[in-house]
Amino acid sequence: MNYCSVQDVIDHTQDEEMLVASLNILIPAISRAIDGYCHRTFVVANEGRVYDYPKGENIWLRDDLISLTTIETNAGQSFDDTYFFLCPISGPPYAWIEMGPNTTLNWATTPRRSLTITGNWGYSASVPDNIKLATVIWTAALYAQATTAGLIKVDGGDISMTLRELTKEPPAEVLPLLVPHIRPRIAAIGAR
Repeated sequence: MNYCSVQDVIDHTQDEEMLVASLNILIPAISRAIDGYCHRTFVVANEGRVYDYPKGENIWLRDDLISLTTIETNAGQSFDDTYFFLCPISGPPYAWIEMGPNTTLNWATTPRRSLTITGNWGYSASVPDNIKLATVIWTAALYAQATTAGLIKVDGGDISMTLRELTKEPPAEVLPLLVPHIRPRIAAIGAR
């Protein structure tokens, strides 16, 4: 799923001459770059995802959860959402699931990959407005540089212009829109 449309970019730049074919390449690439930068997706997927049996009362989720339908175990148990609490209470998105009172999950043969959690996965039911705007701005910035990629400086007559280098980082004007949506990740755990 793309986080903005071709028309959104054209409307933002007020440039009716933009090449739609180029925008159709840039928009999906930038949408996925935003996913990578924020360590989450803003696309909703209704599906089951496999998790290990929890070591405590909480099932820690590696992905954002919007809503829970069922949890099934490899021992044949099936529970609907009334047996669990989605956390934090400020969600969605939810980051972990707490088992309700009198809820006991069992596993068969191995606790690894023993739970299938089915529900709506993603950050929210629709793309947040600032994610859409970040996609529009980043797309417009890359489109503007597309014909001059590789040039560091352009001089002509009385005009001198230095172009911003293309990097993996979002443009500076996009960062404030993305920062509130970055999902923290632990890069590495070292032993002392």
